[in-house]
Parts: sequence; structure tokens; C-alpha cells
Amino acid sequence: MDSNIHLLPFLNDIYDKEPPRLRFQATTKQEYCKWNSDAGVMLRELLALEVVDQYRWIDPPPAQVTERVEGTEYTRERVLIPTLQGVWVPCFVLVPCTPPPHPAVLCLHGHGMSKDILAGVPRDDAERERMELLRGDYAAKFARAGYITISPDAAGFGDRTEKASLEQIGSHCRHLAVNALSLGMSLQGIRIWEILSVIDYLAGRTDVDINHIAGAGLSMGCEHLMYAAALDERIRVSVLSCGPRAIIPDAKHISWCECLFSPGIFTELDWPDITALISPRPFQVQFGDRDYIPIDLARETFEMLQRVHKISGADPESLDYDEFSGAHEFHFEAALSFVNRWID
Repeated sequence: MDSNIHLLPFLNDIYDKEPPRLRFQATTKQEYCKWNSDAGVMLRELLALEVVDQYRWIDPPPAQVTERVEGTEYTRERVLIPTLQGVWVPCFVLVPCTPPPHPAVLCLHGHGMSKDILAGVPRDDAERERMELLRGDYAAKFARAGYITISPDAAGFGDRTEKASLEQIGSHCRHLAVNALSLGMSLQGIRIWEILSVIDYLAGRTDVDINHIAGAGLSMGCEHLMYAAALDERIRVSVLSCGPRAIIPDAKHISWCECLFSPGIFTELDWPDITALISPRPFQVQFGDRDYIPIDLARETFEMLQRVHKISGADPESLDYDEFSGAHEFHFEAALSFVNRWID
């Protein structure tokens, strides 16, 4: 009798018996287009983006450049972008010294990272060590290659670290996530909404070629890019590093951070389905062969994405799988080669 007192086996049984309702099953382009439309609408609902949107800044002030540092290869701007009412998102914008307009890369950071790491200006020794471990300065590297890059701090990280929450409950995300849920939103949804607002700002800059915007993200940043690219076709090319695989099997056994989830998400879609919404636009999937993420899940997901890409009518070469020698880190060389090829 005591064998039935635990809740987790009950929840896991639901995962087993009730797979995501909108999991990808299309076999024709027509079915794919219908699925893509339905799943895209559902994704916005699951993220509660309309709820978040009602709290947007009314008559927002213009973005503010609070710092500008001239360099020999690019200029670094610290920019504050208004998003939710009274809230500013700090970003680093790296502008190449070559004549504009520039192609652009939206660079999104992972857990424990920040815009400072992506821009190659870590704030302390801990960030410098993390930057080197993760090869995380990819915004700076893209800027050196001629791209204007923008790197926002996700809520809870970098300049936006909620120090009181961290001291009280030991989490960058938990306090934010619980309060967002209590107000009918999710931290995940708010972060994605802010990223879409950052794209609005980027597309409005006169030095940006709005027809040539790419995205690159590592780990949590990869997850955020999966969602943002699925929802916003202005992201023409995506580099998804150390992320796209089925997450439901992990959720059954691992307690991931609350910020990765929204109410009802797994009743409708798993991460491979969300990634599939990016097709037929080009994207690269990266995984290190020594990553803690099971490589078999990565390979299995890529095989599924190949089927999606083919059915969507995309050029098969515009989907790339880069399994590199490394751990949980960003493989810049492969990313740059892919973006250079497909940004046009």
C-alpha cells in the first residue's frame, strides 16, 4: 500500500501515457504547414505572451546608450532597452568599425553567464574562468568577423541578478519564476517576450541590415533562441549550441531549474517540436562529444529534425549537425562558417 504514496511516479506515468498533443507527425508539406501554424499559435499561448504583453511599457522612452567604448575592431555600447513597464534590459551592442549597414547576430547567454561574458569583458575572475570554460565570448568573435552583435542580460543574471533572492533561496531564477507563475505568467515567457523586444530594437537600428539577422545561443541561451526563432522569422539563421533534444525524458528524473518551464508546455510540445518550428529557415545544431547531455538524445533529435526540414521543403544542406570534440561549450568556428554561408 505504501508503494502508492509518492507523486512523481504518477506524474511520470502521465508523460508515458499522454505524449505531447502537438508532437511533430507530419508526412507532407501541407501537413507540415498546418502543424507549424497550429503549434506556433499554441506556443505563444503556453508562454502566455499576450498576458506579458499587457504589461509592456506604454509610450516607451527611447533606448539609452549609457556607455560607449571605442576599439580597433569594434565599438562596445551598453544599451538599456525599455521592455515591461518601468523595466530596462541592459545589453551590449558591438558595432564593427567597417561601414554600415551590418549583418547582425543576436547572442543569448546560458545559466551562470551574462552579456559581459559574451562580449568578452568578464566582470571578475569567476566570469573569466566561465568564459574560457564555455568558450562563451562568441558575441565578441562575431563582431570581429564583421557582424553587429547584441547580447541582453536575461532576467536574473548579469546586471539583473536579484541579489536578495540569491541570498535567501540560493537561486537566480526561483524567486522570479514563482512570482511570475502566481501572476499568470512564467519566467520563461517573460524572458522570451523580452528577447522579441530586443529584436525589435535591433531591427530598428539604421546600422543593421534587417534582412540579415542571425541568432546564436549556448545552453539556456540555446533554449531561448529555439523559442525566439520559432516565433520570429526575422531570425534568418540560428546556431543552437548544446540544447536541442527531447527534454521530457530528463524531466522525469532530473530537477531542472524552474525557469525552463511554462504551465502545460509538455502536454503540447517537447523541445524537438519547438525547434522544428524554425524550418525551413537554416539552423545548425551543436553538441560536444563530452557534453553532460546524452549524445544519443542529440543524435535522435537531429534525425527527427532532418525529416522535418525535408518535409518543409528546405534545402537539406541548410540544416547542419556539428558534433565537435569538446564539452558543454560554444563551437564558434563551425558557427561562423554556417552563418557566413546562410545569412544571405
